Amino acid sequence: MLLRSRYLPGDSSPRAALERAWAEEGRRHFTLGALALALDRIGDAQASALSRRVARRCSCAWSPREFADAWRRWLDAAGWCDGIALDAPEHAARGA
Repeated sequence: MLLRSRYLPGDSSPRAALERAWAEEGRRHFTLGALALALDRIGDAQASALSRRVARRCSCAWSPREFADAWRRWLDAAGWCDGIALDAPEHAARGA
């Protein structure tokens, strides 16, 4: 569902097809590296942003706040909400 999100820039059709193929195969778990590779294979622009984020490993010693901040930075790097007009609740959630 994340791959088809309206909050990611670009055409989601190729990502949706990829997601559908994985669902048909019964795949439910992926590493971010595998996801970046799959997106690169279909020529999706999100692949390079995701690859940069994968290079920065998560630390299991992070506090919940540090993890939330890292997740927010990853979403920003992926282009989350770029060019999307947010309504009031979405805007509030984005700034949380």
